[in-house]
Amino acid sequence: MEENGFPVEPAILGVVLGKMLEENLVTSMVKSDSDPLLFFTRPIDHTRYSDSQFRNLVNDADMGQHYIVQKGAIGHSGEGRPP
Repeated sequence: MEENGFPVEPAILGVVLGKMLEENLVTSMVKSDSDPLLFFTRPIDHTRYSDSQFRNLVNDADMGQHYIVQKGAIGHSGEGRPP
C-alpha cells in the first residue's frame, strides 16, 4: 500500500474499528427511528460540526492554491502565467 502512496496505519484502524463503528451507528439509528439529527442534539455537537466544516473549507482552499502554483498558473513573480 505504501508503494502506491496509501498509508498503512489508517487502513489497519479502519479494519479493526470499522465493524464496531458500523454496529454502533446502526444501533443509534434504530433507536432514533432513522433520524440523523440525533447526532446534533447538544450545543457541543454544533460546535464540533462547524469546526470540522471550517477546517475542511480552509484545507480545500490551501490545496487549491497549492494546485494553482504547482501547475504554473501563477508565475514566479506572481503575475499570471509565465511566458
